[in-house]
Amino acid sequence: MLSEHYRHRLAGVGMYVPYSLGGHARKLLMLLGVAGNRVDSRADPIGELEPLVFEALGREDVGLAWYVGNRRAETKTSALAVDANGRAVAFAKLAQTPPARRSLERERENLEALEAAFDGAPPAPRPLAWHDGATAAVLITTAAPSRRGPQRFDARHQRFLTRLHERFGGTAPFTATPLWQAASGFVGRRCDRATDAWRARFTRSFDLLTATLADEAITTSLAHRDFAPWNTRMTAEGLMAFDWEFASTGYPMLYDYFHFHFMVGLLLGDGVSPQDARGWLQRTPERPRHMPHLLLAYLLDVARLYHGFYEGSTDVPDDPVLRQAAHLLDGIDHWLRP
Repeated sequence: MLSEHYRHRLAGVGMYVPYSLGGHARKLLMLLGVAGNRVDSRADPIGELEPLVFEALGREDVGLAWYVGNRRAETKTSALAVDANGRAVAFAKLAQTPPARRSLERERENLEALEAAFDGAPPAPRPLAWHDGATAAVLITTAAPSRRGPQRFDARHQRFLTRLHERFGGTAPFTATPLWQAASGFVGRRCDRATDAWRARFTRSFDLLTATLADEAITTSLAHRDFAPWNTRMTAEGLMAFDWEFASTGYPMLYDYFHFHFMVGLLLGDGVSPQDARGWLQRTPERPRHMPHLLLAYLLDVARLYHGFYEGSTDVPDDPVLRQAAHLLDGIDHWLRP
């Protein structure tokens, strides 16, 4: 039986469907669009996954448990491969839509870069196989360990981020970073799709960053960009993280530090406030020049990213991440300056 650890990631985000379900139950779940079945791969791309997992592992004595995510275009179908004793032996992701394929390709590239940088022992799952088929792309990796990462930021998280910086760190003009370039393009071309309130927030944030950081060189690193307790596990060597599809080099070194605290307050606490933001800034292990403006850059980036999730929609729903980001941006005078 699967451990509870693998059954649940976040309430409302998705669910695992054991492959051992009876045929009628699986058929019902397929009709609802939430599970795979043993089908001809020519008719359904999920049928391609099982033999690919067998080949990647060099064994066939494993079963699959499907993970069903949300309905966004970039969402992937996932499967956990477990042995007869219920031990996780591999993890697979299957992407069908063009956005999901691009996301999975980015994750593969990041995992390969991590494996090379850490000499085959990265703080992340190792890629085992990649299949770019006509109906779907599939990435198979080693399984994450079962011990969850701590819910409070501590020395283990800092060591993880320091190790990434040691291998991917550098210094770059802020205007040369991917964060700035994405924000510049969004504010310049796509911000008009936001509400009036959000357009004002984006414009104000961008103008403040332009005035403060445009001529600054900042310390950069590989940022996971979804660094949170539910994406981390503990190993004998320390903390590891999975789900690397949003990761990118050239981001401010403190990006993941800010994201961890923001998401923990949002999803595991009572929300975030401008006072919380001041606390994050006071507790940072590093205190670079213009540190509060790096937090502003993070908030601008995460708000831009979440607006992008709803691109093509008639309006942006009341997303809790955007709601809390708005709360911090509206209270910017409480934490941006001493």
